[in-house]
Amino acid sequence: MKKKLVSSIIFLSIIFFVGCQRNYTGNNKDRENLKIEKKEKLKECTITEFYNGIAQKDWRDLSIIQLTDDKITATISHYFLILGKTKGKYKISKIIDLYPYNVDSYYSEESTEFYPSQDTKKYLIYNECYINKKDQVIPAKENENLNSILIDFEKDEVKYLKGNQFENLKKENNISEKYLAKQGKASLQLEKYADKEGYIIGESTKYKGQVLCIMKKVKEESILKNKIFEQRNGKIKCIFEFI
Repeated sequence: MKKKLVSSIIFLSIIFFVGCQRNYTGNNKDRENLKIEKKEKLKECTITEFYNGIAQKDWRDLSIIQLTDDKITATISHYFLILGKTKGKYKISKIIDLYPYNVDSYYSEESTEFYPSQDTKKYLIYNECYINKKDQVIPAKENENLNSILIDFEKDEVKYLKGNQFENLKKENNISEKYLAKQGKASLQLEKYADKEGYIIGESTKYKGQVLCIMKKVKEESILKNKIFEQRNGKIKCIFEFI
């Protein structure tokens, strides 16, 4: 009886040990897959550099990435924008050129993915697909050599990463797709307003009872003519426009 009990204890201990080893190895593998290639100071653009560098007829229109009470994160052309709120309206407070980081392909076959942190201070950015020399489309989840960047506005730093296993990185930095702006349909009131004022409605997002809608005048080609309108408590007003 004692021998059977001892044998059972030893057997269960072995199972527990093997299980822990597998779990530990798995976590290590997850961490090993994602490597920091290098770090460098985050380079910001000036307003002048932004307006001189942007193409008026670029197909990458203004798009909202994240919304908070006093901040809008957006992209336009190959630029990443932080819009700060002042007296009910928004102005550009930070500009990052994504072109040098090779993550400026959103809205194309190699669509760029943005994953924000809850506090809006960090952003994981990478291209969802990679097209190799054989014109084969390789999804990020299958690309172990995936290149990505982690922008950290608090440290004023950018990390270059290689690998496609982001689970630990997202947990450590509180990064998740759930912090992205919630897409929605423009209300009937916004549609009537746009029709009356001669605007074309772009994307719409919802946040705490308000609807933000990107609009541009009919037949207007310049992407810098995009404006952000807010619908709140039955009233519609423009809260952001480029100079």
